[in-house]
Amino acid sequence: MPAYVIKKNPIYTHPVDVPVHSEATDGTGTTQRLVATFRYKSRNEVEQLEKSKPLDVLDAVLVSVAGVVDENGAELPANDETKAAVLQDPLAFLALVRAFWQSLAEVAVKN
Repeated sequence: MPAYVIKKNPIYTHPVDVPVHSEATDGTGTTQRLVATFRYKSRNEVEQLEKSKPLDVLDAVLVSVAGVVDENGAELPANDETKAAVLQDPLAFLALVRAFWQSLAEVAVKN
């Protein structure tokens, strides 16, 4: 088993399933996946984030989003502009917040 490594500015990626409304009249939707890069936070920082508003949480932990395409299917770069555009979508915003908290719980369960 490898030794535990303490990193200065660790980050990790996590898949995020975003619910998307369809144009169907039956009220059904679908999901689309993007990949978020989150910043690890210390236990003390996580305790503070638990008291924060969702936007403040994402401001603190979300580094970038990848796997995002435009209306023509062209992949967008994983930069601040793409991240800002994704955060304007309320369904994507909520999915990212949920995914961050779930990522912490999933790592705890896997270990």
